[in-house]
Amino acid sequence: MTHYFSFSKKEDHLEVTIRPNLKPILKAGFWLQIIGSFVIPPLYILQYIDKDEWFRTLLYMVPSLILFQYFLVTRTYMKNVFMVETLLMYGDRVEIFRKIFKKKKIKTIPLNQHTKIISGVKDDFAIHPLTGKTFDYYGFAVAQNEINYLIADGSMMLTSENESVRFGKNIPSWDAKEIIEAMEKYSGLNLKVSKKKKA
Repeated sequence: MTHYFSFSKKEDHLEVTIRPNLKPILKAGFWLQIIGSFVIPPLYILQYIDKDEWFRTLLYMVPSLILFQYFLVTRTYMKNVFMVETLLMYGDRVEIFRKIFKKKKIKTIPLNQHTKIISGVKDDFAIHPLTGKTFDYYGFAVAQNEINYLIADGSMMLTSENESVRFGKNIPSWDAKEIIEAMEKYSGLNLKVSKKKKA
């Protein structure tokens, strides 16, 4: 069984690292986006490099727009492929960091008797309007589900009084359980919320 997290107990805190859990088909899609962005447009330009000046200008503009469009899409893919989340649990707080290329602190949650971790949190996404009622003939539901998978927030929520933060994007329930148990053991607090809630 593959685990998408690791623990590291330091002198004054517990460090929980959560790696991205991404479907193989989405990983393949990411690399196809890279190829489409940085390989195909230059090859397209080279075919017409000896044409008239105005035509060459147009040919440069079209791939540039394509590159920009692909950049917007690949930015989401990169977030899902490379993003690593780190939780640092101290005696009085939990600090949450996210790293794609550079580590960045997202939030600090106080650690006390009000602190809880909710697992199984899901987003309420709308159903694609062209999805068939009995069968997805044209694949709209599949495409929508893949998009939802990419843009979904974390499936775990750390809360304390008036503050909360989502983390653990697409993490399996068995991994979530182990993470909560480790954090409970370290803090000595009852952090689990058994009832699943929606954000």
